[in-house]
Amino acid sequence: MKRIMALFFVLALIVAAVPAALGEDTPKAVSAKETDDSACRDSDSGKDFWNHGVTKTLQDSKEDYCDGNILFEYSCDAGQIQLTRYKCEVGCREGKCVRAPSAEPVNVKPEAVRPEVRPVPRSVTAKTVPPSEDNSEKSLLERILKLERRVNELEALVQKLSGCCERPQPVPVPAPVDSCTERCGEVKTGCYGTCKEKAKGDDKSLRACEARCAPEVESCYKKCRPEKEQPKEEPRPLPPTQEFPCAERCAKTAANCKDDCRQQYVDLQKEANDEFPRKMGLCYQERCEPKMKECLRGCEGQEGETGTATRILRDRALPSEAGEPTVAEASAGEEPQADESEQEAAMKRRRSFFEWLFGK
Repeated sequence: MKRIMALFFVLALIVAAVPAALGEDTPKAVSAKETDDSACRDSDSGKDFWNHGVTKTLQDSKEDYCDGNILFEYSCDAGQIQLTRYKCEVGCREGKCVRAPSAEPVNVKPEAVRPEVRPVPRSVTAKTVPPSEDNSEKSLLERILKLERRVNELEALVQKLSGCCERPQPVPVPAPVDSCTERCGEVKTGCYGTCKEKAKGDDKSLRACEARCAPEVESCYKKCRPEKEQPKEEPRPLPPTQEFPCAERCAKTAANCKDDCRQQYVDLQKEANDEFPRKMGLCYQERCEPKMKECLRGCEGQEGETGTATRILRDRALPSEAGEPTVAEASAGEEPQADESEQEAAMKRRRSFFEWLFGK
């Protein structure tokens, strides 16, 4: 009897020890992943750049935000807050990337205009019918059939319009921003921001400061690209040496004619009197100016030459004085009829003009 009781006692001990040996009564160890998940929470469930989210830990809290078209997306990683930057192609607003709008239908015939679509349930139960209406089985059946007809009409209209519209453009997926270009963006923002602070509303100072920022920012971006990917700068075309070749040719013809007149009266140039500028003026007006005017008339039909021709004619014209005859009115062998003092003053004005026009 004692042996039987002892055997039962041993069996009881074994039964009690088996669960303990299997670890059923001991607490479970929490894995590192479970600890991390409980220590960090993200409202948009990870790197979701289409939705705005807030990431929180026991010590910190970060909210997704935009800086221009750059999205700063916070998420959880091993129990810590991780930052990922995305470049939004369409734009960034309120802590999320903006989706591209879908293409609008085109080439839709007037008779195929889509009617107003309202959310319609497939079946109607007694709970969805207002109490004021008839809830009989016949009335419910009529409503169900009416709704089914509307759904069928809408489906037929969608099939009729299929293929008439442009396919919507694929939505650009934001790509992570390169750390080098991101740093250059910070350099650009910082430099231009400092310029605005220093300028204090002065546009001239602001433009001068921004001009100093441009080479620094461009140099930073060049370092981010490999040498083979850097765009080659094409040589800038040199400006034309002569903007109006036809008018310039006419002016050169008049200048050569003026030199011929100078050679003709070279002996008078050595004498200290008014005869040389007078003879030069008459020679230019009678011989050179008609040649230049005839040449310029041929230039007027060419694009852009008319204004230059008018300007040259105006610059070459002798300024007239009130009550004073011009050189063109005084022939080589005829003296102007005027008082001696007026004639002397007129000759001085003519001499100063021709000295300016032809040079001594």
